[in-house]
Amino acid sequence: MSRRFIPAYIVLFILISPFKSLSQDISNSDQNRSGSRISGGSFETPSLIGQTLYFIDQVGLEFLGETVPDAEYFDRESYVIGPQDVININITGPVSLYAQALVVNSSGYLYIPYGGNVDVAGLTIDEATRSVENAVAKELVDFELTFHIQKPRPVQIQVIGDVPNPGRYLLPAGTRLDAAITRALSAQPRNGNALKMMDNTSTENISPSFNYSFRANSELISRDSTVVNPGLDENTRYSLRNIQIDHRWKSYSTDADLTTYYKTGSRESNPFLYDGDQIYLRKLNERSPRISISGAVDSPNEYEYRSDDTIQSLLKIAGGYTDGADTTHIILYRYRDGELSSETLSLNNQTAVRQPLQENDRLVVPYSDGSRQNSSAWVYGEAEIPGNFPIDNDDTTLGELIKLAGGLSDRALTNGAYLIRANMSNRGVQSATTLNTAQLMRTSDQVLQGFEYLEMERDLNSDQRMFIDLEDEQQLSRIRITDGDRVYIPTDYQNIVLYGQLNNPGNYPFNTSYTVRDYISQAGGLSLAANPDRIFVIKAGSRAWKQPGETDLESGDMIFVDRTPFDELNAQRQYEIQLRNARRNNAQLVLTAISTVAAAITTYVAITR
Repeated sequence: MSRRFIPAYIVLFILISPFKSLSQDISNSDQNRSGSRISGGSFETPSLIGQTLYFIDQVGLEFLGETVPDAEYFDRESYVIGPQDVININITGPVSLYAQALVVNSSGYLYIPYGGNVDVAGLTIDEATRSVENAVAKELVDFELTFHIQKPRPVQIQVIGDVPNPGRYLLPAGTRLDAAITRALSAQPRNGNALKMMDNTSTENISPSFNYSFRANSELISRDSTVVNPGLDENTRYSLRNIQIDHRWKSYSTDADLTTYYKTGSRESNPFLYDGDQIYLRKLNERSPRISISGAVDSPNEYEYRSDDTIQSLLKIAGGYTDGADTTHIILYRYRDGELSSETLSLNNQTAVRQPLQENDRLVVPYSDGSRQNSSAWVYGEAEIPGNFPIDNDDTTLGELIKLAGGLSDRALTNGAYLIRANMSNRGVQSATTLNTAQLMRTSDQVLQGFEYLEMERDLNSDQRMFIDLEDEQQLSRIRITDGDRVYIPTDYQNIVLYGQLNNPGNYPFNTSYTVRDYISQAGGLSLAANPDRIFVIKAGSRAWKQPGETDLESGDMIFVDRTPFDELNAQRQYEIQLRNARRNNAQLVLTAISTVAAAITTYVAITR
């Protein structure tokens, strides 16, 4: 071969070599595709056997957040996968693979190592798991695969009905019904019918990482748990017990009951919202069927009627029985053929308790007829056995209570005792003696200062204190003790207390032969500022003010000596200036009168001469 052809052969060899290598790679790849799948005995890459591989989709990481809904949100047999769902797949076997943050793309495909692109849109979690297993089985054998939703996509729902803000909303995954209702009824208007992203305003704890609160919006939820729209007429109310939800992904409708959720916390009554849900909220009017439960229950009320209402369900909504309830039967009031009838049903009859109620039924739980056995009253101070004693409410007398306490001790101040009534309402009703000055002002001709004084008196007697004389047999037999009453018996120290303008006020031993004047003398007499016309005796128990001649002194009484009123310094100086001016004016008037008289006399003398 001629030397001049050698460079040509070299160039040709260089150009052909890449194509030959590429052909071999393609051939090897075809052999791998058509040959044995990767397993423990035929793995063609020995360095990967027993290894754990990690795959993280960087795009999927952008979809992840700190919040994850409750596990209840993911029903593997009903949750439908769609675009933007973030998936977590774990494969264990000869080759272990942990793939995280795999995002379902807009076409509904999910890329999986060892499986390629798998169409999962419109499949439930269990169905998608089987599709992924089939795809991976083309590459691997002897493996186990788990498929989980790592972060569900936001859901788009629609609220319809005569509400202030109907339309479509984009909600965070795991949002419950109450959040959509609150936003749709808020006073803030929406701009047109554009899709609006709703923030986390649900009143349900979706997960510990959600900073939601378990409460009803006080501006929207009325006392009977119907919804009041603050932007419209205050009488406008919406149904909370019959909220219709059309589930597009389930192809059927359900009715939600938020009243039961607010009253009992039942999450089944406040369902999750899923993509495509349509919520219908209707108004209530005066003809809407109702139902009520009252009497001896914690929360008596009237509610919107629901076709599956039972005695058992209404008792739960009402919070159960209150103390003192008769739990053996319940009274049902119902219209039959236009006539109102009543029926007593045994609560031990489970068939009757679970039987559906009818529209406008009224349930009343009676109170027990038996006498109360838990009533008691307190005795403090100088009793032989002070303490808490059982009583027959409103029947036990004061004298009987003192006997239960062993009687009075030798040091009891019988004329200084007092009783404080328990400020307790009877079955939720305030006492008729409760003072409300605002109501009294409407029909009274009292001046404003009079009402201010009345309020002061009410505040001073806020503990409902009542003076009692334990030596008065009429009081001991007539005063009835009620549950929670407290009787205070002070100690008799055998002294008289002197206050006010005395040279030596203080406590002095009681002497039955002493008069008020004697005690004043014992206290060093009256001070210079004392007003001898204003000396009073204040009785020990009743705190009544008496003139010294109107009452006999008893141990524990107080003697008060008032003082002569005095003015402030500037007022005193002003008074002195005014007094000097008055004296000067009087002197001028006298001089003027004298001058006038002298002039008259002079004139008369001049005329008579």
